[in-house]
Amino acid sequence: MTQNHRRLAAIMFTDLVGFSALTQKDESLALKLISTKRQLLIPFLEQHQGTLVKTMGDGFLVEFGSALSAVDCAISIQSMLHGFNKGQPQDHTINLRIGIHVGDVHSENDDIFGDGVNIASRIEPLADPAGICITRNVYDNVQAKLNTEFESIGTPELKNIDNPIEVFKVVPHWQNHPSQSIENAENSEAVDISDKSVAVLPFDNLSTDPDNEYFSDGLTEDILTKLCKVRELKVISRTSVMQYKGVKRNLREIGRELGVATVVEGSVRRAGNQVRITAQLINAVTDEHLWADSYDRNLDNIFEVQTEVAEKIVEALQANMTSEERAQLTTNQTESTEAYHHYLQGLHLWNQRSNESVLQSIKCFESAIQVDLNYALAYVGLADAYLILDNFSMNMGTEKIVEHASQAIEKALELDPNLGEAYASLGQIKSKDFDWEGSEASFLKAIELNPNYATAHHWYGNNLSQLKQHDKATKELNRALELDPLSIIIQANIGLDFLFRGSFEESERYMRHLFKNYPDSGLVKYYLVQVLYQTAQFDEALSLLGKFTRTQGTTDMSDSLCASIHAVQGEQLRAYDILTNMLDRQLDSLVSPVAIAFVYIALGKIEAAMKYLWKGYEQRDRLISYAKVHTSFDPLREEPGFKELLGKLGLAD
Repeated sequence: MTQNHRRLAAIMFTDLVGFSALTQKDESLALKLISTKRQLLIPFLEQHQGTLVKTMGDGFLVEFGSALSAVDCAISIQSMLHGFNKGQPQDHTINLRIGIHVGDVHSENDDIFGDGVNIASRIEPLADPAGICITRNVYDNVQAKLNTEFESIGTPELKNIDNPIEVFKVVPHWQNHPSQSIENAENSEAVDISDKSVAVLPFDNLSTDPDNEYFSDGLTEDILTKLCKVRELKVISRTSVMQYKGVKRNLREIGRELGVATVVEGSVRRAGNQVRITAQLINAVTDEHLWADSYDRNLDNIFEVQTEVAEKIVEALQANMTSEERAQLTTNQTESTEAYHHYLQGLHLWNQRSNESVLQSIKCFESAIQVDLNYALAYVGLADAYLILDNFSMNMGTEKIVEHASQAIEKALELDPNLGEAYASLGQIKSKDFDWEGSEASFLKAIELNPNYATAHHWYGNNLSQLKQHDKATKELNRALELDPLSIIIQANIGLDFLFRGSFEESERYMRHLFKNYPDSGLVKYYLVQVLYQTAQFDEALSLLGKFTRTQGTTDMSDSLCASIHAVQGEQLRAYDILTNMLDRQLDSLVSPVAIAFVYIALGKIEAAMKYLWKGYEQRDRLISYAKVHTSFDPLREEPGFKELLGKLGLAD
């Protein structure tokens, strides 16, 4: 600190209740509590931009840039300790008194002095154990900005402070709002939310190196994945929780949006081979901390931390586990930190969902496997990366994609026959082979082993929709959405299922609502164009398709839709221009045969359409799987050749 630099600052003083008596009784335990207190508090100070000026035995002197940051930090600390103490023996609990004042301070020799420090130290003893006291000028700064109650205790006499100062106690939210179940919480809109539902929010990366972002994301993923194994819990999928990454939101709002009773928050600071992790489980209605802890470990022990955090959450939620579920929760897929890091990087890239990022993720998963040949989950990651390449381009070809994915899943299941994620991938592979019975059996096995795996419910729901089993599809897609409530792709597939079952008005209403919520989503634009095309709203469809191609570029399906719309409007020359371009592109790269067939169907060229549909069957074009339900195939329903094709696909009635 610069010497003699005067400034206005918010000062926090903390004191460990009963420390002197404990030191006389058990000095080693007292020193251990001091160390634990530091581990627990430092991440909160960092998150609220607090500077630890010095420690004084069992006390902290901390400087903040604003009263709001200081009080918000103090409330978070006391709330966290409230949850931490629940799981501790009586003599291991940590109870702090905290005092906060805003006043003039000056720096000298890495220390601070002044009225701000003196008054904060004088009001701290007035706080109850596990309580917070603030002065009037702090109260005036924060009372309108925090959803917290304050209680005046008047103007107590403060040693060596001449002017009277009004002091307020902060009323803890767990006293102001007694702990209650979600079902009975007053003014709660989510009255049907199970108290055994949880969302693991993205852990904050407090490391100075932003490249460690994948590590904090991976920790979130692993804890979430472990919790998913417990059938009695409802665990929200990664896709939805990651939308809160870097976003500070009211936990009650998050709980309501995700449909959960509790949330897990945490932070990670990594420096070299050392890592500090904090985690806390919070009631999303009352803001009460149900459990909290902090861990200082080296990377070789990271797997133990993940397991312990997951176990503590299950324990706090009082969820029952079978012996099989406990075994899955405590089993780690690898003991190699190097392989684990490659896997986390692959997962981070895979979730970015671009052609380039998915190709890069394949290299990361392969690196993880090279380091640990027995890393079953890395083989699943590799398979899933190949499986979604079909969504971006056909350059590799479905046959090659299925070959790579099949080899990876075969190895994954050889290593771990109870890996639910692997069975979901196997279900997707079998559907690409038009093995609908095998696909269904694989998805059901995945759901049995990992009931909270939203992807398994989602992919199974899509299969049921393709098979025209719409009631069952609705059940699975809705379950997927319950587990992943902010997933755009799941919501879009629900809208398409309405279209495929012939509920055009419902499909249009659903997709328009989705477009209103996600106006920048290329996927939503494209799906809405399909609905508009099928409901003969051609001008709007072309306008929206133009917006899609300006942001997403031209694709086989955007060209197919554009040409088809022009064809049914009688603008056949424009349709043929686009079709000719698609046919020419076949010379240099793979173009979806089914996308070409759709244009021929719109032009009334049935023989040409059937030629390309059979080609799509041979190439296992993913669009051919919708032959039984996609409305673009409707003009072919009575064609003998099309009925034969449905038989080959296993989709005949």
